[in-house]
Amino acid sequence: MKRFHIVSLMLLLGVAFSLIDSFGLISGRTAGDARAKHQALQSETMQNQQRLSDQFEVQAAKAEPKLAHEARRAGQHQAVITWRGGRRDHHWNNPRNWKRGHVPGATDVARFAHSKSDVLVNAHSVGGLRLESGYRGTLRLKANLALGGDVVMRGGKLNLGDHSLGAEHYSQAGGTTRGGRGKLIIEREATVSGGLLITPSGLMSAASLRIEPPVSCGWRLMENWS
Repeated sequence: MKRFHIVSLMLLLGVAFSLIDSFGLISGRTAGDARAKHQALQSETMQNQQRLSDQFEVQAAKAEPKLAHEARRAGQHQAVITWRGGRRDHHWNNPRNWKRGHVPGATDVARFAHSKSDVLVNAHSVGGLRLESGYRGTLRLKANLALGGDVVMRGGKLNLGDHSLGAEHYSQAGGTTRGGRGKLIIEREATVSGGLLITPSGLMSAASLRIEPPVSCGWRLMENWS
């Protein structure tokens, strides 16, 4: 009888050890599967983050020119530099013809006030042009000129000759603009409320044109308008 109990006990122990081994194998396999799934999920998450980062960089690169343009247009980023009058010559690029000896750059506004001195404009870019009512001289373009900002005419004369002038806005309340055989290209609105505007025979274009009386315009206005 004792032998039977001993044999039974050994059989039970054997079954128990088998169950323990089987559970260990199952547990190890389950843990391994869980780790593999976790690593795969981490890898997929990192890939998604990288794709989102790449998309953001592309969108930022596309938006950068517009943001830079708006920053350039903001007043705090523009310096106003005043023409002091040509003493030996009338060249735009001569620092001595500008106050503080600084020639206006692509983000600066060139101001003309209380002077009779003409200007030979051989620059290709500037932030803006401002001819005030006290100016009595003439700006003559000697090259195509692109403005990052606006043309503001209150006095003086602006002659395009055979060249083109491009700007964001055009506002004229005085002075005279002669288009000649050149081109006047305004990206947004052109407003004329005074002075004399003789449109160029080459081309004049703007997103919109507003004429406020009293104003004098050359007969070419409708012929060359687009």
